[in-house]
Amino acid sequence: MGAPSIRPITFYRRAAYAVIALLGAGVVWHVWRPAPDRVTGVVRYAGATPTPARGPYPMRGGGPTAAGDDNVFDTRSELTPGGGVAGVLVYVLDPPRSQTGAGPHPGVDLVFRDFDFVEQAKIVWVGQRLVVRNAWPALTNAHATRQTPPPGGRDVGDGFNVALPTVGSSFPYAFESPGRVEVRSDIFQWARCQVLVTDHPWAAVTDESGRFEMPGLPEGRYTFEAYHPKLGVKRLTGEVRGGGKIVIAY
Repeated sequence: MGAPSIRPITFYRRAAYAVIALLGAGVVWHVWRPAPDRVTGVVRYAGATPTPARGPYPMRGGGPTAAGDDNVFDTRSELTPGGGVAGVLVYVLDPPRSQTGAGPHPGVDLVFRDFDFVEQAKIVWVGQRLVVRNAWPALTNAHATRQTPPPGGRDVGDGFNVALPTVGSSFPYAFESPGRVEVRSDIFQWARCQVLVTDHPWAAVTDESGRFEMPGLPEGRYTFEAYHPKLGVKRLTGEVRGGGKIVIAY
């Protein structure tokens, strides 16, 4: 018997050297190119700072804005000293269509506690489970209604109205098409959460300072939309070139 062949090892070794050489020459750089810079931004309120509202539930030490109150913001939407607005949904209206679709993400929770939803705004993917949970010893319900029509105007029946009678009770639901949905309690009427159902990753909720970021948005011309339940809708169209900063002012 002859000596074992080492030609396969030599072949793979030479192939590896060739790949390294190509990388060094930049021939296949597009495969390894990092994602575009992050798009960052801030949502600001340019009006007069309102007086903090006294809401309909005094045990909460203020509560949301009562009906008929002239104040714009409730206690979960306080302005920062620089005028930033928290809890604003910001999203790209015209994303690159080649990068849309249902997200492979696990379910997310929307928690009811202390007679209110913990979050004022939330983002879920099309097909992703939104699990509404009652974490407070009080009977409530979760009533979800669409605020924007689904694409094409077709009625897909996206919505629900369920009781959450006890601590630990929950209800999972997956929306079938993108758009804005409001989840509210009909019992504690100030308890509301604005949910953005999205089929692309370029959506965000502003933080306590009114800031947000969208990583990996390819260069191009886009329309950004901001939504706040009391300030309404604001749109901004512009070019994205290697990241950048967006300022949306109400």
